[in-house]
Amino acid sequence: NNKMIKNLKLILFFPFFLIEILLFKVFKIKNSELSHQALIHLFTITHGYSNNIISKFLSSPKSVFSNASNIFKKKNFFNIDQKLSSDGYYMLQNKLPENSINNILEFLKKSEGKYISENYTSLKKEKLNIKNPKAVKFNYDTNDILNCGEIQKLITDEALLQIAQNYLKAEPIIDYVTAYYSFPSLKADREAAQYWHFDMDRPKFLKVFVYLTDCTSKNGPHSFIKGSHKTDTLPKKIIKQGYQRLEDTEINLYYKKSEIINFIGGRGTVLLEDTSGLHKGKNLLEGHRLIFMVQYSSCLFGSKSEKIKYPSNPTRELIKIKKKNPKVFLNF
Repeated sequence: NNKMIKNLKLILFFPFFLIEILLFKVFKIKNSELSHQALIHLFTITHGYSNNIISKFLSSPKSVFSNASNIFKKKNFFNIDQKLSSDGYYMLQNKLPENSINNILEFLKKSEGKYISENYTSLKKEKLNIKNPKAVKFNYDTNDILNCGEIQKLITDEALLQIAQNYLKAEPIIDYVTAYYSFPSLKADREAAQYWHFDMDRPKFLKVFVYLTDCTSKNGPHSFIKGSHKTDTLPKKIIKQGYQRLEDTEINLYYKKSEIINFIGGRGTVLLEDTSGLHKGKNLLEGHRLIFMVQYSSCLFGSKSEKIKYPSNPTRELIKIKKKNPKVFLNF
């Protein structure tokens, strides 16, 4: 019954959805939340084909980025987009340099954020008590952490922008930037994204995760199901549930252990991932884990998000990219 009502609503709303896509394309008018829900629902009906069409229609053509000089000191990122397309993830061989990590850690020590969990969520920003955290997750605000020069250099790294562009087949837009701590819990926490799920804020996107602390099997490695990002690959029973959190028992019905990848790595490890595939953060058994994340999107159609404030202390790297590739900053 509920499914029939949902499908009927989508059919009735569909002409307005198409109008909102055109308004977004021609006049840059932000879509409604109903259109975001329609995007998700269409994804479940078409098994991802609709996202490919919408992304291609709304995104900007490729620009030019050079990876000759970048933070990771690697001169050739050849074929990474092909590995991303086949597997849905790629772990860079080169790590973020120690001095960059230390600079980010020093900055975050002075910053406030918000606790997030099923049991406690901050009403306003507060200081982290790392020895006695109030919740499973502690999240830093985008506008706050972008005042860190090292983070500005990281998100405008031309090698990363080039990889994102090749994968998205469009000029990448810096869409979302955050950093967050995770702490131990007896069971997985839904609010801290520790159940299996897929993301669908935009038609097409790529996330870059950087481990700022060592990550072992005991302090919550990120988990991903290899190939689950591909169009028309999610099992019907899973995709029909839509935007739901899923238990291990359900996932184990459809996927072998060899398909579930747990990303363990030392600090500085850089993981690229299309999180439209099934993924989760494992709940921690001990210690803590700190991750930095930036999302590059092909367009900004989808979920409502506040514009990012352009930092008052831009680095040379940020200024250079903004001047040369202004579309990268469409969400600023």
